[in-house]
Amino acid sequence: VEDWKQYGPMYWVPNYIDSQRYLSVPKPRKDPDWITILYGSSMSHLPSFEDSGIEPALANVFRKRKNVRFVLCGDERVFQRLPVPENRKRYQRYVRAHEWPKILAQADISLAPLARFYDHRRSDIKCSEAAVMGIPIVATRSIIYEEYEKNNVGLFVKNGDYDGATYEERAIDWEAKLLDVIDNIKYYQEQAPKYIDFGLSYRDVDLNVSDIVRTYESIINRLT
Repeated sequence: VEDWKQYGPMYWVPNYIDSQRYLSVPKPRKDPDWITILYGSSMSHLPSFEDSGIEPALANVFRKRKNVRFVLCGDERVFQRLPVPENRKRYQRYVRAHEWPKILAQADISLAPLARFYDHRRSDIKCSEAAVMGIPIVATRSIIYEEYEKNNVGLFVKNGDYDGATYEERAIDWEAKLLDVIDNIKYYQEQAPKYIDFGLSYRDVDLNVSDIVRTYESIINRLT
């Protein structure tokens, strides 16, 4: 909206989600000997992954912790870049929207690396999806995730656009945050009710109908 408002009236409806699609997914049986990190990557996420600082962090994390594995869903180019042992990473092809919650449910930790100008114009759906499923998320700090950070829903890594952090500094922060969640996974899993409550109140489509209606009413009033 800020980028384009000079060209005409702009209105914003957040990327609300159908939470029941996520909450209705049966809890998958998980191997207690493994912690699964999952990243859902579209074709536009490769630059985010490359420039965020997460790659050297993952290399160090997987070298230091032998109980961690990685699932990459989506862009196979990201999978090929993963600096982790072949026997501890798995590729999941793209899935349709209604199948995605079943994939996400496999995660013990979700990721949302950001890096470039465009990334701070994305929606906050990665955080909202993880929140309503009670999954700890580690993400790059961004204006799109400010409310999550304020409410301690997730861990947030330094961002060069916000605090001038270099690539190397961001990599160090990624590693520290990932190790924190891995080494204290039980604690973060116990925060699930708080994550779910916030995710529902903030981004569930049914609980925010009044805000959506108000936006469309303002558009109608402007035109009539």
